[in-house]
Parts: sequence; structure tokens; C-alpha cells
Amino acid sequence: MPQKTWYDFYKNRMNQSYRNHLAVKYRVFLDFIRERIIKNDADKIHESGCGCANMSYALKEYEDFITISDISADMLGLAADNVKCRKFLRDARKDNFPAVQIMYSHGLLEHFNDKDIISIVGNQMLYTKELIHYVPGSKYKTPSFGDERLLKKEYWQNLCAPDKIIEFNNGYDLILYWKSKL
Repeated sequence: MPQKTWYDFYKNRMNQSYRNHLAVKYRVFLDFIRERIIKNDADKIHESGCGCANMSYALKEYEDFITISDISADMLGLAADNVKCRKFLRDARKDNFPAVQIMYSHGLLEHFNDKDIISIVGNQMLYTKELIHYVPGSKYKTPSFGDERLLKKEYWQNLCAPDKIIEFNNGYDLILYWKSKL
């Protein structure tokens, strides 16, 4: 069976039932972002590699401050059904982003090789004060899309040196966090 496209993977996940599931499963991740927004009185927030933007939908109370980007115009089209904000077609490895206080991503990094992960984190840190990435941990045995790298938190630490790694959902899920030195 051929690999699904991102659009095919997400087009049926554009419903309230799935959004409710995400809000519960990723509550720790979403609360961590909310805490950063409140603590920093952030009025510029960006979701990179937004896919269908279900995470931004979960942060809808901040919709006026959110911008989103993805490498796929199809995914930005799906995202338009979820959030009403500025959208950018961007490659996280190399393209410019709007300058923001907080940049986050759910499920972006694990789809890339080590070199690209380092490029993504380095590039994104040029445009934000705080960078927050969700990645699935090594306790998962099967990738959900098919190409995810299910890595241990120690691997992430050695690879891209986040300032903090938070495990949640019994260690299945990880939050990688960087704060700008500027």
C-alpha cells in the first residue's frame, strides 16, 4: 500500500472529536505553551510545521497572536479551516520566519535526519525568544505516519541540546525547550 500524503493523513482529523482527543493527550504540552505565553505576556506566537493546525486550534484563545507555517500549501489549506490567522509557506530548515516571542511545533522534528534537525532548531532560534517542540519518545513502538524517528530523550539532548526536556504521558511524549540567550 502506498504511503499516505500528509493531507490524506490529516483530512479526516479535522473534527471536534479528534480535537478533543488532542486536547487531552497533549494537555501537558499545550499547558506548557500557555504558561510561557502568560508568563511572557506574549503577543507574537508561531506554529511551525503546523500541518492542519490542530495545536493552534487548541490554543484558540490566543488566535489573534498566532501565525502558522508549513512547507505544504495543501496543509495550510486544511489549517485555514481550524484557525483564522496569517499563514506562511515556509521550509523550517532554511526560510525566514516572522519574529515572535514563542515558536512551537507538534510533530515536526522527528521526521528529519540529524543534520536537518540541527538546521531547523538553529534557524528557528534566529526568530524567537523561546522554542518549544513536541516529539514522540522511544517508548512508542510504531510510528503513526510511518517515518517518525522514535528517539530517547538522551539522544535528543545530545543531538540538539535543548535547555529542558519534559517527559509526559509516562515517558511516551517529550517537550524540547530552548530559551534564546539574547
